[in-house]
Amino acid sequence: MIIKEEELEEDDQLHLCDPCERSKPLRHTRKKATLRNLKVFDEVHIDVVMLTPQGIRKKKYATVFTEKVSLVKWAYFHESKNGAYDAVIKYQKMVKTQFGSTVKKWRMDGGKEYSPTKLTVLAEDLGQVVELTTPYNPEQDGTSERSIGILCERTRTAIIDLNIPAFLWPLILETVVMISNRTATSLHEKTPFQALMDELFPEQDNVPSVAHFRVLGCKTYVQIPKEKRVTSEKVKERAEVGILVGYEGTHIFKVYVPSRRGPLENRIVRSSNVRFDEGGLITKPLPSEQEDGNRGDEVENQDRQAEDLIHNHIPDALNQNRQKATEFQRAMIPQEETSQIANEQEAEDVFEDLANHPEISSEIDEDETELFPEVTEPHVKDVQDVQDT
Repeated sequence: MIIKEEELEEDDQLHLCDPCERSKPLRHTRKKATLRNLKVFDEVHIDVVMLTPQGIRKKKYATVFTEKVSLVKWAYFHESKNGAYDAVIKYQKMVKTQFGSTVKKWRMDGGKEYSPTKLTVLAEDLGQVVELTTPYNPEQDGTSERSIGILCERTRTAIIDLNIPAFLWPLILETVVMISNRTATSLHEKTPFQALMDELFPEQDNVPSVAHFRVLGCKTYVQIPKEKRVTSEKVKERAEVGILVGYEGTHIFKVYVPSRRGPLENRIVRSSNVRFDEGGLITKPLPSEQEDGNRGDEVENQDRQAEDLIHNHIPDALNQNRQKATEFQRAMIPQEETSQIANEQEAEDVFEDLANHPEISSEIDEDETELFPEVTEPHVKDVQDVQDT
């Protein structure tokens, strides 16, 4: 029998068990998803993640912005955790300038890195709403948590698989964000970038181009500009070898060149005059990094490559060519001619064996002298003249 609460008298009201609630509290999680009847930039989720080791340009933190409707992501990097507030200011200016929109609602945790007081004042001035999650409940901001998880997983996988130096993680994470925004999802059956642009500019073709994408971390040759070459050094290399670590637009590539000296920032080259060796991925340390020698790593590596080419590749190629040529010749010769050639070869072998015999060879020499007197006699005479002299 079910008793409705309004049917109970005042003395019979149900009460919670105080010892049970104090000893066995429950953690409530909302499992029912809300309808996404929003427009782009109506709601943006923010979260900050710290990555070690310290990245290039002393970056240690990344603030990730995720647009609720299209799931497009942006990442801003800073040295200290307090840089999250500056990242929010930069993001608002970018949205206003590039897309002509304004963020209506922010969703984030109550961390002090956002400077909640300053952010609240800013949001009130702009007519924005700031929603803060309760402490220690990351599931209330699941969109940001999942976005950061996906980006960190892909960044970590690329660094491990392609042996990329760990301090380059800001560049790799930035590139992973770009790739993720141009990868189709099941939510819209299109890329997040296209979903965002279709909402803002439906009259134009918003399919993003991925023709310039290359394997992240692949071996890359960067042309040395003519202005940086020494005119008299005609036989010196005119390209630097590095690895691809990022993009700028569709025609500029960021390449890490470890052979350059100076600060790490100087080893990041921005160039459009590049060639990619996507089939020659560097997934293991080079031999020169494991062995100590008197010569430099660059010279030793060149010598090792030259020796490998001379002792392995060239002989194998010659033997293969010779074998193919022999098989081709045999295939082109008729069977009768083949047997005739074999008989002639046997006759030549027998003649060579007889010629090597001492008694027979002397008789052959005498016969040759009689058969070719015009050739042998002057020759013998010249030899005697030389001996007399």
